[in-house]
Amino acid sequence: MDKKNLKNKSFICFILGVLVSKIGTEIQAAAFSVYVMELTGSTKAFGFILALSIIPKIVCAPIFMTFIDNLNPKKVVYGVDMFNGLFLLFIFIYSEFYTLGIGSIICINIILAVTITLFSPASNTLIPLIVERDNLVKANSINSVVTSVAQILGPILGIYLFEVFGIKIIVLVNGISFVISSISEMFITCKEKNVESKKRKISFKSSIIELYDYIKDQKSLKKILIINVFLNFIVSPMLQLGTIHIVKVSLNLPNMFYSIFESILVAAILLGSILSIKISNKYQLTDIFKRLIYITTICFIIAAITINGSIKIPSIYKFVSILIVFSLIAIAISLFNVIFMALLQSEINISILGRISLAIQVLSMSSIPLGQIFFGYLLEELSTSIVFIISAILCYVPYKLSMSKPNLKKS
Repeated sequence: MDKKNLKNKSFICFILGVLVSKIGTEIQAAAFSVYVMELTGSTKAFGFILALSIIPKIVCAPIFMTFIDNLNPKKVVYGVDMFNGLFLLFIFIYSEFYTLGIGSIICINIILAVTITLFSPASNTLIPLIVERDNLVKANSINSVVTSVAQILGPILGIYLFEVFGIKIIVLVNGISFVISSISEMFITCKEKNVESKKRKISFKSSIIELYDYIKDQKSLKKILIINVFLNFIVSPMLQLGTIHIVKVSLNLPNMFYSIFESILVAAILLGSILSIKISNKYQLTDIFKRLIYITTICFIIAAITINGSIKIPSIYKFVSILIVFSLIAIAISLFNVIFMALLQSEINISILGRISLAIQVLSMSSIPLGQIFFGYLLEELSTSIVFIISAILCYVPYKLSMSKPNLKKS
């Protein structure tokens, strides 16, 4: 297998699979968001439903830690995609006889959340098995770029298909995308992981203790995880809930403005992924952290001023202004995610990378449901500008943590 460059067959099959499944997933995510808002008419309820789809990831991740590194990552990747595809095709058939209500949407989101929890660490482990270490930043950047392209196309296609054909076709399209993705991933060839790690049996308790001891010894890793928790608590909910709240409630604009907002935000993430290749060679990780949080804080303050009801400017100008500041936040977040993932893949032993990825996932994302409920409540009870000010103030904690230099030890 040729791993010297990123043009080998396995990496291409992997990227094609990611592209197809991500487009389907983003089509469904955008359509579900509008569908739920139309059914409930409440940002608070929308935030609660988003939180419910994340809780299974937190619950399942510790369980998956006990066996994830014993599995073949390639089989996990294409197996999960095939399962998701068949599951959604079943849901489509179900929707021909029964209406997809809020309960059905919650059920679909929960099941897909569980399978993605297994898919993500397997995918992270698979990349260093098909790509040379020197190309990890480029590989993760390409993976992020492809994901961003899907996220740009997804909301536009999702809103269009939903308004023209309805929610049932959305489920069908996503199901087909998962099946196609799985077929592409079956053609991946990769070297085997360490045999000893594959045969190793780990109890749930031992797995948690081992991971705790490892993270405790890695003081810089522990600090980065704390930064992740705060950023996920603040930034992720505001990007998810803030966009649809601003478009539908604060500015009272049509659904198409929401799809435009989402697509341009993802274009910003795409730009951040492309820039990560050059920036990683010019700046220290600590500088990226500080710049990320500083930019985020300033953007929240600008957003608070712009969206303030006492400022009498046309809604379209407010829309464009908020879009610009949110795009800057998205660029910064993208830079952090790509470089941090490449750092983990290069510095952490492949035999425990799956468990470390799950540990990072559960620690980082455990704050998202709380953030979604918290900010969903604030957006409904307070003015949007005050919520942005609160977000800027909360960014102070990760900013202080980022002031010291985080460098991981070699595993």
